[in-house]
Amino acid sequence: MEKTNDYNYNKYTFDLINTMFSNNYLVKKIQIDPYNDFIENLIPTIISQYNTLTYKYYNEEEDNIYILEIDILNPRLVYPTVCDNDGTLNELTSTLSRLRNYSYSSKLVVDLKKKTSILNNNNLVSCDEELLREIIIGKIPIMINSKFCLNNKITQEQLDECKYDSGGYFIINGVEKVIVLQERCIDNTGLVFYQKNNKHKYVLELKSSVKDAFLPTKPLYIKLFSKDNNSIYGNYIRITMPYFKQDIPLFIIMRVLGFESDKDIIKAIVLDLDDKLNKDILNILESSIEDCSDIKTQEQALEYISQNLTNVPKDVKNKEKLYEYINYLFKTEYIPHVGESSVKKGLYTGYLVLKLLQCSLGLRDCDDRDSYLNKRVDSTGVLLGALYRQYYTKMIKEFKTLCNKEYNNGSWKATNNFHNIINISNIYKLIKPTIIENGLKFALATGNFGIKNSFNKQGISQLFNKMSFNSIKSHLRRINTPIEKCGKLVPPRKQHGTQWGYICPAETPEGQSVGVVKNISLSTIVSIQSSLLPIIKLLEKFDIYTLDNIESTIDYLSLSNSSKIFLNGDWYACTNNIFDIYNYLLDARRNAILNIYTSIIFDKFQNELYIYTDAGRLLRPLYILDNGNFKINNSIAELVKNKKLDWNSLLGVYNPKYNLNDLSKYDLSIKDSMDYFDSYSAIIEYIDPFETSTSLISMDNNIKNNRYTHCEIHPYLILGAIASTIPFPDHNQSPRNTYQSAMGKQSIGICATNYKTRLDTISHILYYPQKPLVTTKSMPFLNTLEMPAGINAVIAIMTYTGYNQEDSVLINESAIQRGLFLSAHLKTYKEEEKKNQNSGDEEKFCIPNENTTVNYKLANYSKLSSNGIIKENTRVAANDVIIGKVIPYKKNKNKEHIYKDNSIILKSNEVGTVFKVYVGRNGDGYNFCKVQIKNERYPQIGDKFSSRHGQKGTVGMMYKQHDMPFSENGITPDLIINPHAIPSRMTIGQLIECILGKTCSVLGSEGDSTPFTNMDPKKISDILSDVCGFEPYGNEVLYNGFTGEQLMVDIFRGPTYYQRLKHMTIDKYHSRSTGPVVLLTRQPAEGRTRDGGLRFGEMERDCIISHGCASFLKERLLDVSDNYKVFVCDKCHMIASVNPSKNIYKCDHCTNTTLFKEIRIPFACKLLMQELISMSIVPRLICD
Repeated sequence: MEKTNDYNYNKYTFDLINTMFSNNYLVKKIQIDPYNDFIENLIPTIISQYNTLTYKYYNEEEDNIYILEIDILNPRLVYPTVCDNDGTLNELTSTLSRLRNYSYSSKLVVDLKKKTSILNNNNLVSCDEELLREIIIGKIPIMINSKFCLNNKITQEQLDECKYDSGGYFIINGVEKVIVLQERCIDNTGLVFYQKNNKHKYVLELKSSVKDAFLPTKPLYIKLFSKDNNSIYGNYIRITMPYFKQDIPLFIIMRVLGFESDKDIIKAIVLDLDDKLNKDILNILESSIEDCSDIKTQEQALEYISQNLTNVPKDVKNKEKLYEYINYLFKTEYIPHVGESSVKKGLYTGYLVLKLLQCSLGLRDCDDRDSYLNKRVDSTGVLLGALYRQYYTKMIKEFKTLCNKEYNNGSWKATNNFHNIINISNIYKLIKPTIIENGLKFALATGNFGIKNSFNKQGISQLFNKMSFNSIKSHLRRINTPIEKCGKLVPPRKQHGTQWGYICPAETPEGQSVGVVKNISLSTIVSIQSSLLPIIKLLEKFDIYTLDNIESTIDYLSLSNSSKIFLNGDWYACTNNIFDIYNYLLDARRNAILNIYTSIIFDKFQNELYIYTDAGRLLRPLYILDNGNFKINNSIAELVKNKKLDWNSLLGVYNPKYNLNDLSKYDLSIKDSMDYFDSYSAIIEYIDPFETSTSLISMDNNIKNNRYTHCEIHPYLILGAIASTIPFPDHNQSPRNTYQSAMGKQSIGICATNYKTRLDTISHILYYPQKPLVTTKSMPFLNTLEMPAGINAVIAIMTYTGYNQEDSVLINESAIQRGLFLSAHLKTYKEEEKKNQNSGDEEKFCIPNENTTVNYKLANYSKLSSNGIIKENTRVAANDVIIGKVIPYKKNKNKEHIYKDNSIILKSNEVGTVFKVYVGRNGDGYNFCKVQIKNERYPQIGDKFSSRHGQKGTVGMMYKQHDMPFSENGITPDLIINPHAIPSRMTIGQLIECILGKTCSVLGSEGDSTPFTNMDPKKISDILSDVCGFEPYGNEVLYNGFTGEQLMVDIFRGPTYYQRLKHMTIDKYHSRSTGPVVLLTRQPAEGRTRDGGLRFGEMERDCIISHGCASFLKERLLDVSDNYKVFVCDKCHMIASVNPSKNIYKCDHCTNTTLFKEIRIPFACKLLMQELISMSIVPRLICD
């Protein structure tokens, strides 16, 4: 594609953005693609790294060795199915899973290759092989809209799914669950941190991943101990690694790796001994030389280390075996990402130590733990992969145990045919599919990712928030930082410069989760791991010095004077033509010769080239600039606009010259490659935070010089899913945008187009939602216009009657009666007929019989039908039974069952109509029913409303239309808000939205409020004045609705999009006089749902006292609460045993039988005193 300045940025940029967000981009790149990678790549990798499973058994009588070898091959998922009551196998759809409380999962099928051998005196007696096909090893939960979901096979209408359902979530036991992305520290990169109050002031931390495998990372710590006053020398370096009891001196580690002399070790660290810059480093290393001066050889180093091993295997019985075991540990557990070469491990250790020492001397900055350069994000695929690995390991261990049992006691001994030790009839006796199935299901249901006894990650999966359509996209793109939410640490919560463009600056919760829970920006994606082989193949064309092929004689000077190349943190090679390699690899990525999501960074300060293909990098797209010029031109942009070029074409993926699968592209000469690159190159590319830090990015098309490398596609893409729907957020105070990001998820709208057939536990539906007059460019691909959550209400900003003080609003009662903000609250009740497996007793739905039922409830059973379940469209209120159910209790003398009533009754504050009833069988084979109650809710005093600018408020008063202020045309506002809400909150965006909405309502058009578009409010005012005939700043003359008099000030009035939030008075108001009490304390029960009393604490008590209402206080806290009569002994002043009705007067603590006084105390006070007495603390009551 030609380099040109012929590009109309303002005209075509939004067409490119629309192309990018087509094909479910927001969810596909964050949730669905990583999940598909988990199924297609991670599961086969995990299974293959355990192959071949070899079990050997020795038979002393026959002197034979029986060998069983198992290979698990070709793992694959089938489409989800379910076995119905009649035994038929049917397709399991997501709709059916929700209705019948199934888990939407599918069988993981493998082929099991079995090889049995019998050896006698090392001679092969017999050998047989067999392939067992279609063996089920577990069930894997299916992500909605993934490759393996039936939604891709059947149309949405046939499934009765929401038309705009983007998927990306799971269904577990009928409940929708979503996995939240988790931040973590980068692997294979040594990070140096300064520690204030510690013996080692500087420490280098490294988490090393195993090469070409999916295994837990191996931690490594290199510590620089500070010099204290008591020691003769300090500044020595020690290394902490797994399998060793204590820190090991650096020089001992290096000697184990084959660097025996002190000079060789120091050379491996500094590379150039003659460099004057290394003088201070050499001085520090003197302490480390002295720290292990007694150990000079590799054998002495092995001896030292052997004494510090934590666990030694049983078969290691002599020194030779012990040294072999130590060498094995260093090969597999010590920085395994580098490979197995001891020389390379030694050089890499030297590189890490040099970095540590340079940071301690101030020659290099320490690393920032909160920087996104040093972070990765674990997506659904990686999290499920780690979980699957744990349960697959558990299954393999169980398989080994059961194979041992089968060898000793199995049916194969009847025929003495060892080949039949595993066959199709006993395979499921040995392989337990429930281990993986129940493990994954349990993790997704509870959020605890890990084996049950050792939860290491909690809150990973969450209940999917489907309150409004806004909250759906937000929840699917959420990131969590795994730190204590109650912690006082501020830095991890603050916005970091490296988050620019990757993390939404506005969307984060208030309170203890602030800055810990974040949201990904609109255009950002999460990378999936790709292969390094294409990169290695391209690097081989250049003159490089690879460390994998290094010989025993190392040219340290060449290593010092050349540039280093790192592949996923592994020091791969050195070279002297780093710029040619860097530019070549960059062009190869832009032509899709390399994976387009590969990160290529050249750090000119350290003279190092970093190449990353690992999973979890945040990436975002930018225009590529060549000498300050766009690579795109108007003709290409026109093709994109007309949908003749897709998004991948702009990334250089589909080039006409070569097929993507044609490996000959790697064999092109460098010159031919460069010619090819010039002709067919990407115009947009993805870069990560590290690459961003080495690039110069223009914010818009006003490019001032040719040093810029990239240009933002549009600045508003830095915002997240909800923040991007705020009109003019760049004109608001930033906390208000954060408030709206939270309230946008609480607004009531249409959560799904199929809400009538869904039976969610709780949902809210707005009856007459409207698409906003003032929109942003992100709304179409977020489907916010098709699934709105608000109404364009006419707002007046004024004081009126005093009932809209603070954040209260006045609302037009007549508009409410016409349906303004009318909503429905839907609540589903579930119940099932369970069966006691021991006794065989079954629960059943029915109308309980008062004569044969214990615990018969004082409730209204009359609305139940004959099957014990209420019918649809029945009006219900408090104390109505909606599901009648009895539980077998015991048998009487006539051997007839006595049942216990376990019916579901509506609570005292619930009312509505039965909207839907569903009866069926669930995944466990039990009959169950769901009853959904619909309650229509008109706005009332105390309900919460909010604009899209964080201007939240509750209804303070409702007035009829004739009492509301009106204009000369008779138009009255729907809402009146207080003018004091605007200046201090500085939500100027709301005022601009109001005058733009006013203009749009007259012109019959939509207003564009996309941020960072250089919009001038003055232009809107001019149109409002010149074209629409209104006052330019939205002010109007209004008249008092009570008196008809003209108000003495002009009132700012116009349409503003308002949201009704889920916080309603009817769900929260609470009062009571009499009601249930707690058996122990005899005080009123606690909680609104239990019809409990109101909490009355010490601050409330102090308030009542300050008002001089002492008698009222006594009445509330004693007389009508837990008033209790006790008698006190006049001699010892302790509570006595007195019963006047039986004429018993006795003190248990003294001889008094006559002198007692009656007093009234709270029963809880009596309990407290008795507890104190039990602890030998004796309170005495002195009575006048």
